[in-house]
Amino acid sequence: MEQIELNVEIRTTKGSGAVSRMRRNGTIPAIIYGEGTTPQTVQLAEKDFDRVLRQHEASSAIYHIQVLEGGKKQQDLIALLKDTQYDPVSDRVAHLDFMHISMDKEISIKVPIVLKGTAIGLKKEGSTLEHMLRELEVICLPKDIPSQINVDVTNVDTHVSIHVRDLVLGTAVRT
Repeated sequence: MEQIELNVEIRTTKGSGAVSRMRRNGTIPAIIYGEGTTPQTVQLAEKDFDRVLRQHEASSAIYHIQVLEGGKKQQDLIALLKDTQYDPVSDRVAHLDFMHISMDKEISIKVPIVLKGTAIGLKKEGSTLEHMLRELEVICLPKDIPSQINVDVTNVDTHVSIHVRDLVLGTAVRT
């Protein structure tokens, strides 16, 4: 499980005009909610989050967020990235939603499914491999979240299916 350090600043300005200026100046507005906290509006530097996107597989990573106010640390939170909104024209990140979690309570999270290998059935003329399920919702403690679920398809022939019940997830993860 990937763990990412991220610093955010408490956002004092509100309204669409202020948020638009913030985005023009290279800052992403965000919100942190969930697990025993009141929702907090925050902001972070776009360049910091771009670095995170380039270096980490952020879909199921745990974020250690330091909430700052005036450069002074106010609190530490552990969170998951629940939603990323993009600007439809520039494709830049427009808003982030973080969900505060507890490390000792199970959570439900979607994990990507990745096919490994080349199926033997694909060597037959006219055959195709249908990848029906792209992600799987699993239940586990945050420390046990897999970054992805690998499915070996090398021995899959035509008219053969792999079901969720056939996947090996480990003892700490369940569907």
